[in-house]
This record gives sequence, C-alpha cells and structure tokens, in this order.
Amino acid sequence: MIGSLTSGWTGTVVRVGPTMLLAALLACAGLAAAGATTSAVVTGLALAAFSLGRAVGDVVRYAAVLEATPDALRGRVSAVWSAQLVTSAAVGAGVAGAVAGLVPVRWTLAGYGLVALVVLVLVALVLRPLRTLRRAAADGVATG
Repeated sequence: MIGSLTSGWTGTVVRVGPTMLLAALLACAGLAAAGATTSAVVTGLALAAFSLGRAVGDVVRYAAVLEATPDALRGRVSAVWSAQLVTSAAVGAGVAGAVAGLVPVRWTLAGYGLVALVVLVLVALVLRPLRTLRRAAADGVATG
C-alpha cells in the first residue's frame, strides 16, 4: 500500500529498466526473507518490503508499457494486462496453496522468493534491453 500511495515519484524515473529490476529484487528478497525467519516482526518487515517492491515494479512496468503503446491500442493492451494480472495471481495462489499443503508455509515463501531471485538474475543477464531501458523524452529521443 505504501508503494502505491507514494508512487508519484515513478513518473520522474528515467532509467526504467534498472528501476524495474531493483523493484523486483526487493520483492523477491522480501518474500525469501519472510520465509527464512521465524520472527513475526522480521516476517512483517520482509512482507512489507515484498509489497513495496511489487507495487513500485507494477507501476513502473505499467507506465513503460503504456508509454510504448499507440493510443489506438491502449484499451486492448490494458485489458490484456489486467487479464494476465488476474490469471497469474489466481494460478500463483493455487500453486502456493498446493505446495503449502506439502511443506511448511515458510518454506513455500522462501522457495518462491529464491526461485524468483534466480529467474530475475537470469532475466537481467539475458535481456540487455531491459537493463538499459530508458524513458523517452517528449520529443521521442531517449534521455540520459
């Protein structure tokens, strides 16, 4: 919630790709940390970090997608974006519930976070355009 409420600064981000990667790193690390501890306070802080990274990443990604989308297609792109968010959340919750039925919940959180960290590192290494993605200026010329 804090990430969403304080996301006004995301409109000034020029280095969009690195910002997305850092937000994802915060979310993955927060999830892994939440599962790695037995302390309620540390779990709460770790889940807050996860939520902050997730919210900031979502805002920055959505803005980047819409900025690159022609006006005539924005409605369709928004619909597809919404559908994938709803579907991925439903599938993820189902898988998490199934896994949590087999192993302790904290192992599920830690496992999800660690797998997500590995995927994030692979994506960051393979997708150079994501690492270097920058917001275009109003005249269409990349800044930075």
